[in-house]
Amino acid sequence: MLRETLQRDIMDGRPSELEAHSLNKFEKGVKEVSEYTEIDGRPYFRYMAPLITDRECLKCHGHQGYKVGDVRGGVSLSVSMTPYLANQRRQTITYSFSLGLLWLFGFIGSVLASRQLKLRIKERDRAKKELQRSHEQLEWKVEERTAELTKIKYSSKRLRW
Repeated sequence: MLRETLQRDIMDGRPSELEAHSLNKFEKGVKEVSEYTEIDGRPYFRYMAPLITDRECLKCHGHQGYKVGDVRGGVSLSVSMTPYLANQRRQTITYSFSLGLLWLFGFIGSVLASRQLKLRIKERDRAKKELQRSHEQLEWKVEERTAELTKIKYSSKRLRW
């Protein structure tokens, strides 16, 4: 974390391009500036907030020409995103693997359920055919028996006369 200012004579070093740009924005009323960037080929998150002059500041810095409410500089923070991105990558792999397993179990479950359903449908159709065949046999027996009874009844009436 660094404190930066546009006044060259106060600081030992110069502000970076982002810091100088941010300090100019703070002068125009912007409250904070952040960005994702690369530093030395590595990903970083950079954040900067203004240091606003208040009465306490003027006790030590009043001779530098500041007034209450002036932007006296800014606080700059650069955080390497490498460990966070590595953690995100691990989490993404873990979540992808977990969701893949969940999908696989769901798929296997639906295949097994589909097979069971097909077997039950075949059993039902087989039972339905058997029931139909039994019904037809019973109808045939009823018709046959009715014919026999009618024949017996007709013969017995002829004998009585």
